[in-house]
Amino acid sequence: ETLSIAGRLVEKVMNSCAAKLKPYLVEALNSTGASMNDYSKIVAQICEGPAKDIHQPE
Repeated sequence: ETLSIAGRLVEKVMNSCAAKLKPYLVEALNSTGASMNDYSKIVAQICEGPAKDIHQPE
């Protein structure tokens, strides 16, 4: 999966804010009934992982 510069920036921001974003992402997924498969891997990692910031190698 090739990401644009903007896409990579979004992933970096989401990685650094994972703990703060998790409750909102989980609530949004639950309220819309959307599947995590409809979103990027980072959304699934945040929602399924522990409530801490996620750091991935670049």
